[in-house]
Amino acid sequence: MPVGIQRLPYSVKLNEDGDRTRSVKTTPTMSRLFHTPNTQSHRRYSKVGRVWLGHGGALCVCLALALNGCTGRTIKRNLVNQRFLSVVTPPGAGRAGTKLVVEPQDGVKPVTHAIDAASRTVFLEAYILTQHSIERALERAAAQGVAVYVLLDPRPFGMGNQPAQMASGLRAAGVAVRWTWLRYYFTHAKFLVVDDRLAVVSTANFSQAAFKSNRELLVLDHDFSDVHDLSNVFRSDWDHIPFGRHNTDLVLSPNSRPVLTTFLKRARRSIQIYAEEVADPALDTLLIRLHRRLRVEILVASGYASPGLTALLRAGVDARALRYPYIHAKMFLVDGVVAFVGSENLSPTSLDLNREVGILVRGETVARAVTTFTRDWSKAARERPSAFG
Repeated sequence: MPVGIQRLPYSVKLNEDGDRTRSVKTTPTMSRLFHTPNTQSHRRYSKVGRVWLGHGGALCVCLALALNGCTGRTIKRNLVNQRFLSVVTPPGAGRAGTKLVVEPQDGVKPVTHAIDAASRTVFLEAYILTQHSIERALERAAAQGVAVYVLLDPRPFGMGNQPAQMASGLRAAGVAVRWTWLRYYFTHAKFLVVDDRLAVVSTANFSQAAFKSNRELLVLDHDFSDVHDLSNVFRSDWDHIPFGRHNTDLVLSPNSRPVLTTFLKRARRSIQIYAEEVADPALDTLLIRLHRRLRVEILVASGYASPGLTALLRAGVDARALRYPYIHAKMFLVDGVVAFVGSENLSPTSLDLNREVGILVRGETVARAVTTFTRDWSKAARERPSAFG
């Protein structure tokens, strides 16, 4: 077993949301799979979620469980209570030593190879899962005795009953599947943790288009602190309890707005942005203000229009539209040195209400991001405000 992990025997049936499913040989809850207790005396350990919480964590756990018990089966999006917001930490300096995967050039193999290399556990949390190679890789891992857990948003926009069909197929193959916590408006995060030794933080949904026709960025991260915290994010989301303080290179929603605002304000020379959405009035205003003293470049998909983008263009911010690949990536590149890569869109829902996961990076990962952005920028068409309505 890997250091810091204990796995107890599986003995109960998976029965998520009242659906009848056959028993499978895997571990049923995160309460049976947990990190070794931390020696820091000022932090409390939750026996329910098996995660470390800061002061007041016990109260949050009790409240979360009480609320979760009243949710029922109805798919209802709830506004996030202040108690369940991610803990705000100042943005870090950026994680070095990570690897950047760029889509569609690199394809799906970096993800499937990571899953195939698992020997103990695979945690995958996703807004959309339709990519057949990833589905097969999860099923292969489960067949080989790996404990595979998947969290899916039950109602991603425009997907109909596809999530239920995917969940049914994975369960039949021995994968433990749960719906994500409805205390988040959407679970829009896209990340993967393998054996508590590798984390993959993605802008890409685990979909067919993400790896064939979209511009996407995925960060492969072996840093212990990042992997440990992301593993505990998953465990908390699985058990539907709040997650406490995390290291400063991770950016989590709900409540990522203060972190990303501070990160952008650090810029001295330039800000370069991949954005699928430009629809947050507060950040739009901040970018207009920053444009007065430094270079701001925003790259969107061809045909995208929003009042926010129009306002930026009219203020003189340089924005371009790329026809191919489709811009689905979410990246803030500050001074060509440090970058945010993650699932957060420039929208109030994403920053304030959703479960989102991102990471700050530097080093070789940023070097490749700069090269990719520069190439896309050179091919993109400059737009005028009138083109966006």
